Amino acid sequence: MVGEVGVFQLRQLPATVSAGTMLRCWVEMHMLAVKGAKAEDDLTLELVCVATCHTSAGVEAREDVWPEGRVRRILAPYKDGNQAKLFEKGTHSFNVHVDVPDDCFPSVDKAIAVQNGVRAEFSIEYFIRCSFPSRDNPFSLDHPISIVQLPLSVRMLSPLLMQDRSPLGISVSVRANREQWHAEKPQTLFYSFRSPSKSDVPTILIEIIQKLALPAATYSATAENRPEEANLPKVEYENVVATFPLPPAPANSVSNYTIKLYPVPYLAPSMYLGPIDVDYVIRVVAVFPPSGGANGIVEFLATTPLNFLPASQELDIAVDFDDIDPTLPTDGSANEVPIIMVPPAIPGVPLQIPQLPQQAIHPSQRQFQSPPQQTQSKLQFSSPPPPSPAQSQLAPVHQNNAAPHSRSPSPSEVQNGKVANLVNQFSSNTAHPVAPPPLLAQALHHPPQQHTQKQQVQQHSQQHQPTKTHNSQQSSQHPPDSLEARLKRSEASKDVAKGDEYDLPSYSEQTENVVANIATVIPGAYPKPPPPAATNAKAYVPQQSQVPAGVIDNSISGIAAVAAILTPDQQRLKMQQEELERIKTERENLAKEAEHLREQERLRLEAEAEEKRKREEEAAAAERAKIEAAKHAEMVKILEEKKRLEEEKKALEDAERARIEAEKQAIERAERLKAEEEARRIEEERQKAEEAEKKRIEAEAKRLEAERLKAEEAKRIEDEKRRAEDERIEALRQKTNEARRQLELGKQELEEQEQLRQLEEQLEELKREKQIAAEKIAAAKALEDQRRQAEIDRLKRDAEIQAEKIKLQAELQFAKERAENEKLREEIERLKASKAAPAAQVHSLGNISNASSKTVTTPAPPLPEKDDYAQEDDEEPLQQRRAVGQFYKAVGLVREQTRSAKPTAPASNKPVTSVSAPVAKKSDHGPSSLSSASSPNESQMKAAYNSALESYRNRLFTHLSISGTPIAGREQTVARNDELMAAAKLLNKGGSKGTTMLSSLEAEMRVIESEILEDYENGLFQQNKEKILDLKETFRAMFDAGMITSVKELNEECKGALEGIKVEGDVSGRVYERTKAAFEESVKTPLMRLVLQREKNSGSSSTTTTTGGGGGGGSRPEKCKRAQCQNPRAMVCQ
Repeated sequence: MVGEVGVFQLRQLPATVSAGTMLRCWVEMHMLAVKGAKAEDDLTLELVCVATCHTSAGVEAREDVWPEGRVRRILAPYKDGNQAKLFEKGTHSFNVHVDVPDDCFPSVDKAIAVQNGVRAEFSIEYFIRCSFPSRDNPFSLDHPISIVQLPLSVRMLSPLLMQDRSPLGISVSVRANREQWHAEKPQTLFYSFRSPSKSDVPTILIEIIQKLALPAATYSATAENRPEEANLPKVEYENVVATFPLPPAPANSVSNYTIKLYPVPYLAPSMYLGPIDVDYVIRVVAVFPPSGGANGIVEFLATTPLNFLPASQELDIAVDFDDIDPTLPTDGSANEVPIIMVPPAIPGVPLQIPQLPQQAIHPSQRQFQSPPQQTQSKLQFSSPPPPSPAQSQLAPVHQNNAAPHSRSPSPSEVQNGKVANLVNQFSSNTAHPVAPPPLLAQALHHPPQQHTQKQQVQQHSQQHQPTKTHNSQQSSQHPPDSLEARLKRSEASKDVAKGDEYDLPSYSEQTENVVANIATVIPGAYPKPPPPAATNAKAYVPQQSQVPAGVIDNSISGIAAVAAILTPDQQRLKMQQEELERIKTERENLAKEAEHLREQERLRLEAEAEEKRKREEEAAAAERAKIEAAKHAEMVKILEEKKRLEEEKKALEDAERARIEAEKQAIERAERLKAEEEARRIEEERQKAEEAEKKRIEAEAKRLEAERLKAEEAKRIEDEKRRAEDERIEALRQKTNEARRQLELGKQELEEQEQLRQLEEQLEELKREKQIAAEKIAAAKALEDQRRQAEIDRLKRDAEIQAEKIKLQAELQFAKERAENEKLREEIERLKASKAAPAAQVHSLGNISNASSKTVTTPAPPLPEKDDYAQEDDEEPLQQRRAVGQFYKAVGLVREQTRSAKPTAPASNKPVTSVSAPVAKKSDHGPSSLSSASSPNESQMKAAYNSALESYRNRLFTHLSISGTPIAGREQTVARNDELMAAAKLLNKGGSKGTTMLSSLEAEMRVIESEILEDYENGLFQQNKEKILDLKETFRAMFDAGMITSVKELNEECKGALEGIKVEGDVSGRVYERTKAAFEESVKTPLMRLVLQREKNSGSSSTTTTTGGGGGGGSRPEKCKRAQCQNPRAMVCQ
């Protein structure tokens, strides 16, 4: 849109862009206003997707299927700081990079679908929209652009499998290597058909059904603003759009063919976007022959979804991908399968069953050939008999469904010269074929009625009425819309224009020939027009006088005397004038008479047409009633036959079931005794093994219990030492406090300061010693726990192996019992063969147990754990970030997912492949070995490996030194992926060794990340630990001073102290958790015990006193009164 203020122009913009790539272009904004203009919002560039559906009923739906801002770039901000920016007059250029989504549907210029007289046109368009938002004069630009998808590879295609069985004994299997088809290209099917044992199947069809869901009202909607018309239920249509006839199947036979289906170029692609909903299914139709005057039985088998791709979608597959049957052996041992070419049925042309070749075609010669010309020659298989009169009446209805613009011309249209328009319509319809009608009417026909010879003669005389044959041979040699036919029509119109206004023929010979040709091409669609009333319409037109000039008639003999006076030229002129006046008068009279006769003929023809229409309606109604009655009778007969077959089938099944049950019982009785004896022996062995294993486990448990008691005793001793150390530190702290109080009173300041400094140094020394002792204790404890855990794991693993051994022996017995349905001889042989299996299996399990126990005795060093902050979307650092095949999956599944996800906004695409997936894929599909010229040597690969590792380590330390915090989250993932991609350029050329080094490089990068983060968190925790020690002294002083007297006050003070400890730079949150745990252990828990003890003492009798001072700090802890408590020195069980 060009406004008064300015205009947009796009430079270096490609006409077509692939989905999943980056679009680059220059945007120029030419500001035309002299004083410039200000915008009310940012200048933006958007990629917009618009889906449009237009029907012949006048409904037009248009919808922007993408949410606002999905693909949006800001060209320029509308503010410069806090003030609105003024865009001055001139040219403003912007360089724009736009990422085209990889899941967008390709552009569709115009797709057409016709069903039941409704013509629908679909289009999917993309625009690049540049906007300058302004209150007074906004302007924008919508530039169209075409988007195509990347070629589909083999792994993105899904095979087509159609398998079904019917109750009447038909088994059909149709396979194809892919279910994504192009309508304008041929397709190969692997076909297998098994017919019933006692019935032929003369008619077998493959039908493609098109399903449309068209909008019910006109609307224009966006993803954010949808009117009520967009939520109305859609109008659904379903019709057969392509029918492929297959060879008949004799009774009790199996037919195996490789079918080549001809293209069907008039089909729209499968689409589901906004108001567009086009879907396809394919099925097999089998028709049994009619018997006893009834209609044939029709069965629809193996209905399967089908996906038609747009014409712009390319495939990255081999040339012979569709022609290779994956189920056949590749060594050439399989039998050759015949190949048949099957064209789709065309309206108005008899159904032609394809002919089988005389001999099988070699697979190397399976190339698609051009479709043969449609001829009326005799086929190898018998063609169906002519349709019944009822079907002749129904034929125009089917053809009108297939081509809604085709209709039979009325006599009035023929007289008014409208047949030429009908011929042009027919020509356009044949040039662009529409969906053919169903062909089941030819298979479900009644036997033709027998007419007498007299009736046949009457019908022949009625159908072949005498007409003019002038130029009929010449007209029949050319199609209705050929060049010669158009020239003849133009010459006829010129001849009519040259004559008088009354010289108009009532019926033209050319019109008769054209209508005859149309009726020949489409039988039943155009009835033959009635012959003209006269053999030649020009007989009504008066002919010009044939009297030559200069000859005088008797009617002017009275002027001879006057002619003697006039000159010869004057006499000739006067005679010509009089002759012309007489001729004009006669022609006017004859024209009036001809007009009167034409009017009478027109009225007579209209009356005859009305009577004929009424007779046809009555005959059609009678025929419909007869057909309905026949259908009802046939349905009753089919139901009775089906019921009888079901009863017979049930009786046979009951008899077979009784026989099988008797045999089964006999086998069970024979095997039950032997199975019970074997089970008894195995059970005794299992019980003995369980008792021995139970004794060994109990002894091991006693030994572990003794070790646990020793460890607890050592822990108790360490706790007492730690408590004594705490009491000594507490005494020093009291001395320090006393010195501080003396300093406040002003006594001996210099001496007290020196003493205080010495005491503080001693306190710091004690703190360092305590920290060293705690670290040593923790290390010894960790080693002891690790050794104990390894021993426990070994014992558990041994117990699991023994349990698995017993379980396998039990499962072996159960497997023997489940095999009771086998024959007696085979069961006995299998049991003899499996006697040695338990012993061999126990021996192998014992070896596994010994190997596992050896490996457990030497625990491996622990690997660094993966942090939670690293578990983000970092799975695909190298390639394959685009999910190209999302839209071209199976249509049924894609449709359900799209409908379920439609109410919510589309989520961002997340790649889900691992780092090594692209490399592994490349090695699988690439050559088996690389040449020495292209593959790098080991030294180069190691250099690239070390360089990437050192570069990543320097990058992490640089970020830590600059920002003060380690890199984490998305930045860490991006940095790791950058280094991996740089190293993969060289390592990917090294084959499997390069792939292994790439995986090892990623693992070492993660180890470096965890080490740096652990060192950083340890530093933060040490700073917080010093704060905790200060808080511990402060809280103890407050408790001694009586400022903390209850648990509630203690909790409030602890909560405030924790909030005061700021943990800045804690990227994972674990520093705060460690700080909180240390605070709970060293500050809150000891004070909680003291507070509870004080509350308990204050609640006892007044005569009871506590020993020690400092508010109960030196009181002796009481023993816990709970019987189940394991800590004898605990005051309160935590």
